[in-house]
Amino acid sequence: MKPFVDFYRHNGISPVSQDISDRQRHSDRREALYRHLGLVPAWLVGRRVIEFGPGSGYNALYTLSLGPAKLVLVDGNPFGLKAARTLLGPEEGAARVEYIEEMVEEFERQERYDLVLCEGTIPFQLDPPAFLRRVAGHAGAGGVVVTTCVDGVSMLAETLRRLLATLLTSPEQTVAEKLAVLMPVFSPHLATLKGMSRPHEDWILDQLVQPLVGRLLSIDDAIAALDSGFDVHGASPHFFTDWRWYKDIHGSQRAYNDAARGAYYRNLHNLLDYRFVGDPRPVDENRRLLALGDEIFYLVQRYANEGRDQRILDAVQSRLSDLVRICRAAVPRTAEAFDDFQRVLRAYRATGRLATFEAFSACFGRGQQYLSFIHRA
Repeated sequence: MKPFVDFYRHNGISPVSQDISDRQRHSDRREALYRHLGLVPAWLVGRRVIEFGPGSGYNALYTLSLGPAKLVLVDGNPFGLKAARTLLGPEEGAARVEYIEEMVEEFERQERYDLVLCEGTIPFQLDPPAFLRRVAGHAGAGGVVVTTCVDGVSMLAETLRRLLATLLTSPEQTVAEKLAVLMPVFSPHLATLKGMSRPHEDWILDQLVQPLVGRLLSIDDAIAALDSGFDVHGASPHFFTDWRWYKDIHGSQRAYNDAARGAYYRNLHNLLDYRFVGDPRPVDENRRLLALGDEIFYLVQRYANEGRDQRILDAVQSRLSDLVRICRAAVPRTAEAFDDFQRVLRAYRATGRLATFEAFSACFGRGQQYLSFIHRA
C-alpha cells in the first residue's frame, strides 16, 4: 500500500483543504511559517520552486503570490492536482505553474531548484529518510529544502484519538460511515483550536481514518538523513537559538546540525501539548519520553492494521502510564489530560460506552514540525 496516495485515490478525495475566506489571514499564516524557516518573502521573486505533495494547492497560493519564475507541483493524487488547477487558475502568475501527476519518489528531472517544498508528506512513508533524501536531491547548490517532521511525542494526543477512532469504527464501514461516527466525538475537540483552518471532516479523514502504514520521522531523523550535504537553517516552532559568536563558526566548528539536535532534545517535551511551553529539560529524560511516545504510536498502528489484539491495548495503557509519570514534572496539566484519556479508555473497554471527555478535549500536540535546510554549495 502506498501511503496517502492509495487512500486518496480510492476514495476520490484530497482532504487537505484550508479556509481561505480571509485571504490576508491565510497569507499572514504562511508568511509567519516562512519567517520561522528563514525564508524572506522577497527572496522568492524570480526563483525556481518545486512543491512535492501540494494537495489541493492552498499553500501554493501564497508561494505563487511571491513571484517565483516558475512553480512546479508534483503529486500522485489526480484529485488533488485537479483541485489545485481550479484554485490557482485565476491567480496572477498562474501561467508559471506546471502540474505533474507522478509519484514523488518516481519523479526524475535534471533541473535543480532554489526552493524545494514537501509538507505533510514524508512522515508515514515506508522509508521516510530515503524519501527525504530523494526530495532534497532536487535542490541546487545553496538551495533551500523545507520538510515536515512528526515524532511519537508531538503525535501522541493525535495517536490516542486514532486509537479511540479505531475502537469506535469497524474495517467494514465505508469512509462516510466512519466519518458519521467520529464527527460528533472529535469535532468538539477540534473546536478548541482557535487557529484551526481545516474543515473538521478533512482533519478526521486525514488524521484518524486514513491508514498510517509507514514510519515516523523525527527532527533528529531528518537531520541525520541530510547531514552529509545540508545544514539546518530554520524551524517552526522556532525552538533553537545559537548563542555562538559568529566568528567562531567556521570549518569543522560550523556544526549547525549538532546545535539543532541538542535544542530539539532539550525542548522535546514542549511538543506534547501546544498550549504549554516549559523550561529545557535533561536530554536523557526527554529521550525516554520520545522512546515511550514512539512505542505507543507503533502499538496503535499495529492494533489498527494487524488485528485488534487486546494485549496491544494493555501495552498502550502501560506505556502511557509510564509516560504520564514523566509528564507530571515536565507538563503537569498535560499529564492530567492523559489521565483523563486513560479514564475514558478504561470505561469504554469495560462497558462499551464512551464517557464524556474533560481535560483531554483541548489537548493537542504540536503535530508536525517544519525544518528548512540549506544545500551546502
